Amino acid sequence: MAMVLDNKRFINDVPPQMARNIVRECYPDPYSLEILADKFEVAKIAMQGWLQKLSEIDFLEIEEEDGEAQWCCTPNGYARLVLARYGSPLTAHGFIEQIKKVKARAKEYNDTNRYPYHIDCIYIFGPVLNHFDSLDDPSFAVSFSLKSGISKKGRWYDDYYEEYGPDRNLGILDTLFFPKNEMAEALKRRREHFDVFLQNVKDLSDDWRIVFFEKKLTKKERSRLLNEEDLSELEQHLTHARNMALEERKERRRITASHESILAFWEGEDSFRSLGIDSERAASSCWRCSSQREIQRCHIVPKALGGKDAKENYVLLCKRCHAEAPNVIMPQIMWDWISAYRAHYPNDLWSQVALKEYEFLYGKSLGCDIQMLLEQTDADIDLEEAMALFDLLANEAITQATHHFGQSYFNTATMVGVYRIAMQRLKELFENPETLQLYRGI
Repeated sequence: MAMVLDNKRFINDVPPQMARNIVRECYPDPYSLEILADKFEVAKIAMQGWLQKLSEIDFLEIEEEDGEAQWCCTPNGYARLVLARYGSPLTAHGFIEQIKKVKARAKEYNDTNRYPYHIDCIYIFGPVLNHFDSLDDPSFAVSFSLKSGISKKGRWYDDYYEEYGPDRNLGILDTLFFPKNEMAEALKRRREHFDVFLQNVKDLSDDWRIVFFEKKLTKKERSRLLNEEDLSELEQHLTHARNMALEERKERRRITASHESILAFWEGEDSFRSLGIDSERAASSCWRCSSQREIQRCHIVPKALGGKDAKENYVLLCKRCHAEAPNVIMPQIMWDWISAYRAHYPNDLWSQVALKEYEFLYGKSLGCDIQMLLEQTDADIDLEEAMALFDLLANEAITQATHHFGQSYFNTATMVGVYRIAMQRLKELFENPETLQLYRGI
């Protein structure tokens, strides 16, 4: 079984929520790059990169339809998606038992003389260590070294294959030549709930604990060691907190207010009508920024402050706006907040916010920057064409940016960075007539 994803770990450099949405969208019907980019409101060049990344790990493949490339989900890709998205996580007891199994497998691996590597230390990491209500399964990082007497530069793997290869499936020669991968398989034994990383744990997480070691630990490392008593205590914490979390989730699932019923309640009220939202789209778009991605119910009065799970206490916001919404006991503040942004940015809030941030950081607007570049160049180009070139360069610059963990969008500061990279590239184009001519022909 695949590891249950925690909405933070990227899937081959693709934001996890975006990866799941793309794969689900492409199953069973294929879609073109243009349609997918438009559907998810992203630049084509960014979508192209994500599609390529997902094809590298066999989530997607390309097929021809009427001479046009169409992206479709592979049967194996969809199966992996379902397992990763909907698979049941371990119980607290099962979680601790997995740790004990991995420790036993590591000792068995080290005691077997056939392997050129030696497992030095195994670390466990992930939100489950600090957020006991997390339903995520464990992740492990392994530190290892070559056994003494084995030359790092020698051809030891030839002898390794000659001695052990004939008894193995010859279809896994690559694994035999790279025993680090074989080590990971020995620890996982396939279809388990955890993942194994053969890299520095500090590259993966700031929160980690040691569960296996065969070396002298430093004082700092000893403070991070989970012994048998610590594991028992962790299991108790997890059991209690996960039971509470599951009860809360069951309570949430009892909510019967659909997006349509929330809209039906509010569409005749002045507070909603003053927003000027098209009623035909209001059930599937954010009432603050107009996005149609990841629309969620948002409590007007938070549940923690006594707010009810009822249609009269909900507005519809995208995931991004939901995270910024006010959490106070006075309902009018929610409507004031939504209304103020709707009045100033009825259709394109986030791009306008990014433009204001750009002006704040660099002391002048993006339009002024482009106008100044035009005044400094000898190229025969007007402002309209310069803006079109800038848009093209901004789409390219998106490939030099990424999302924060858990986000499926570029935040404001990242978009400012994208604009700045595009501005620098535009300046370089104006200084290079031959390259500029190529871009003008696109």
